[in-house]
Amino acid sequence: NYSNLSPGTYIFRVKSTNSDGIWMENEHTLKIEIAPSFWQTGWAYLLYIVLAVTVAYVILTIFFSFYRLENKVKLEYERTEMKSRFFTDISHEIRTPLTLIVSPVEHMLENEDKKLPTDIRTQLQLVLKHANRMLRMVNQILDFRKIQKKDLNIQETIVAAFVSEICNNFAETAEERNINLVIDNRIGDEKLWIDRDSFEKLLYNLLSNAFKYTQPDTKIEICLSSEDHGNAVAVTVRDQGKGMSKEILNKLFTRFASFNKDKNRPSTGVGLSIVKEVADKHHAKLLVESELSQGSAFTALFRKGVDHFKGEAGITFTSVSEPPQPDMTKETGVSDASEQTAKDARQTILVVEDDADMRKFIVSMLEPYYNVMEAPDGKAGYDMATDNLPDFIISDIMMPEIDGVELLKKIRASEDTSHIPFILLTAKNAMESKIDGLEYGADDYITKPFNVKYLRTRIDNIILQRRKLYQMFAHKSKPSSANKSKHSTQEHKITPQDELFIMRVKDEVEKNIDNSAFLIDDLVANLATSRTVFFKKLKSLTGLAPIDFIRDIKIRHAARLLKTGEYTVKDVAFMIGISDSKYFSRCFKSIFGMTPTEYKKEL
Repeated sequence: NYSNLSPGTYIFRVKSTNSDGIWMENEHTLKIEIAPSFWQTGWAYLLYIVLAVTVAYVILTIFFSFYRLENKVKLEYERTEMKSRFFTDISHEIRTPLTLIVSPVEHMLENEDKKLPTDIRTQLQLVLKHANRMLRMVNQILDFRKIQKKDLNIQETIVAAFVSEICNNFAETAEERNINLVIDNRIGDEKLWIDRDSFEKLLYNLLSNAFKYTQPDTKIEICLSSEDHGNAVAVTVRDQGKGMSKEILNKLFTRFASFNKDKNRPSTGVGLSIVKEVADKHHAKLLVESELSQGSAFTALFRKGVDHFKGEAGITFTSVSEPPQPDMTKETGVSDASEQTAKDARQTILVVEDDADMRKFIVSMLEPYYNVMEAPDGKAGYDMATDNLPDFIISDIMMPEIDGVELLKKIRASEDTSHIPFILLTAKNAMESKIDGLEYGADDYITKPFNVKYLRTRIDNIILQRRKLYQMFAHKSKPSSANKSKHSTQEHKITPQDELFIMRVKDEVEKNIDNSAFLIDDLVANLATSRTVFFKKLKSLTGLAPIDFIRDIKIRHAARLLKTGEYTVKDVAFMIGISDSKYFSRCFKSIFGMTPTEYKKEL
């Protein structure tokens, strides 16, 4: 028996011997062929080679696919960044000339001293209406980019009340065109977790489209329901417009695709893209029903609860709704700060703006109320700020040489200029840009186009708040956390450098509290600063001249000494370096409203 023979051809040979052991010539042969198994054949080996080559090819293909995909992602990221920069730049380029249209026209219409003829006023109102319309179109394009990058701030919201609030913006349009705007609330006070800003954009775009295509003397209905939608609330906007064909419905949410052929009602083609983007971010389902000449109905199904948001990045939850922010483009009444500023000496304002027309316009609007200097870019603006130490700086962001944010950082980094209030005036309206500007120490961030009265009011209020700052330092060596929280929402907050500056001044004064020969020049020398910088900085931060500031510190120190009950009024006067008791009494009464003797008795 032969076993485990390799495949091949074999010859088996055999012969025999006789009984005497002699070999006989009787050899026989047998040819044996062992056939190979299938996996041992040449075809099998060829198949193995083909499989190996195929596997190698697939591996290389996958490797190169990943490599190409990585490059594609990188290129897509770069392309997205280029688009983002493009939108930012185009925003600046369009908003700046729009400001030069909207703001002067608003100013002329609001100026009651100049009686405009009725026909001119009508034409100016028409210009303002269409300029604002163009601004809304620009904002709509920019909104799409913002919504794509925006993190959601989810808040629990009573949907019906919020929808009613949004619809109020269309009440005047509905009345003008005799369109019946109806809200059919079938959910009562039911709440949804939504991003209020994004939801407002969704509903605003749906209503804008409905009004655009709905004829006068018809109806637009907003229906809120949940009975037939399970664990969801349906927000439906139904119009009686001209409807849409199936061809249009198939391309409805394509970005920049505009199906409006009416030249009198131009469209950017991004409104419904914004609607789709908002719905996707909320995991909401969009349904569209439309018939030609019958109208259209858009329905967004928003899920109840917050489970569909769990585990998703870029989501924050707020249990209480934020108070609405004032609209910077609307007319704002001038506060009492304007009256207070008018009574005082005129403030000096530095305007830094690279667009010559915009700079001239801002200067012309501010010159009747302030002393105004102007600079064409950030570098010149910084040089003028350090040389002249203005009371206020207004700067654009996008400028050559040094941009607005870099200028702000340089101003805040210098001890000589860190106290100067700073407003960023820019066409960039993204929240990230506003946060960046405020984090670097800007006192405010105003978006173009802006209202002239609003700008003046913000300047006056910030100046007035600066003059109230000394109250934070009057009684304590450092402001307590309670004081900070009290002023954080209403009062202007100073930079750490300025807070340190005031504390250093107080420390120097208190160290020499009993030295009647201690002069302002000695204080300036001890602080290692120039006399001009010291006077302007202290005046800007506290609203007090140095002599008044020192006297104030001394009198408050005297009040603390009187509280101990260990000293007479005359002793306390000598202890703070005032030899004239009558003068001391007069100064004390100007601050506390009573003489030192009355103060001591009251204690």
